[in-house]
Order: sequence, then C-alpha cells, then structure tokens
Amino acid sequence: MIDSDFQLNRVVALDRATAALQQDTCPVEVAAQILGQKWTLQIVYSLLRGEAKRFCELQDALGGVNPSTLSSRLKMLEEVGMVQRLQISAIPPHVEYNLTEMGSQLGDVIDEIARWSTQWLCRAATLDRPVREDA
Repeated sequence: MIDSDFQLNRVVALDRATAALQQDTCPVEVAAQILGQKWTLQIVYSLLRGEAKRFCELQDALGGVNPSTLSSRLKMLEEVGMVQRLQISAIPPHVEYNLTEMGSQLGDVIDEIARWSTQWLCRAATLDRPVREDA
C-alpha cells in the first residue's frame, strides 16, 4: 500500500514535469533533470535485478558513493515515484528499496545505454590505452 506522503510527493514531482512540458521544455530535459544527477542511473541499474536492497547493500553495490549522496538520491527517486521505500518490522528493523513500475520501465533504456557505451566508449577506452612494451 502506498502512503499518502508518497502519493503527495509523486503528484508534486509529476506536476513539475507536466509544467515543464507545457512550457515547451524538451521531454529529454525533464528526464535529464532526474536521471542526469550523479549516481541516479547506477542506483536504478542496481535495483533492476528485482530484489529489494537495503541501504548498505546499495552502497556496497555502487562502491564509492557517499552515504549522504545515496540517501538524497534515493529520497529524490522515491519522491518522483521511481523507487519505493519499505520499512521492515523485523529485529532489527530496517529499510529496503525497490523499483516501482515507473522505475522498472527504465530497464530497456539502461540496457540501450549500456549497449551504446560498450560499442562506442568502452571499446574506444580500451583502444586508447597505451600498450605496455613488456606485455
């Protein structure tokens, strides 16, 4: 069940996106305002495997993300409706994150970004590396 705060935050975020679109703002620009923030795509990519993850599991999977940055990105993704935050009443209590339907729909987009990056960037980075003489 989605709580009222989550629903309200999602409405506010979607209202902002709608307002931006009504001002003839490019839809890519609206998406880039969210997805272009550092670590955001990596967070979504990490959650795409389907199982909910705890904060520390996400932090380990991302390797190198500052905890406050991870926290703010998760909160932003929750506010726009891409991530759901679940409070688990276990001992000890903890929080888990997973993608909503909206967030899961980014899977195909991220797969295409990965394919493009592999074809054009990863290959180029490998080719640009100097070859060691002793290799």
